[in-house]
Amino acid sequence: MKEKIEAIGGVTPENVSDKKDFIEEARKAYDSLTDKQKELITPEDKKKLTDAEKAYDDATGGKNQAAADAVKEKIDQIPSPVTPDGETGKKIEDAKEAYENLTGTQKDMVSEEDKKKLEDAKDAYDNLQTDKVKDKIDAIGEVTLENAADKKQEI
Repeated sequence: MKEKIEAIGGVTPENVSDKKDFIEEARKAYDSLTDKQKELITPEDKKKLTDAEKAYDDATGGKNQAAADAVKEKIDQIPSPVTPDGETGKKIEDAKEAYENLTGTQKDMVSEEDKKKLEDAKDAYDNLQTDKVKDKIDAIGEVTLENAADKKQEI
């Protein structure tokens, strides 16, 4: 993997088009790694790859950055603090789906802070939804033979 990243070499606006195959080959190799293997790639080497991808993206019209920015906009629409309503759930789901549909290059262009905000919002929303269900169950109270018919109406 390191060799593929090193093969990219220096990327400048003048030579970025010539580096396309090297950049794509390195990205493909990186994306094929397991999560454990990705942890072995140094931050410096990953930065070399993402910097090269960004330079290429900038030179070719910025489509990758635009896709990452669109996801950031969706993440920014999630209210803080998270509320347990359907509208918030939809915003979280839309942002998560948009993020999952990004390419590896595009995902790397989404900041760690935004990724964490999305993950934290999803966790908070799931917890709130769980609490709502627990509250409904608790509201049923004790069910006995005498009150079972009435309790069924409550459910």
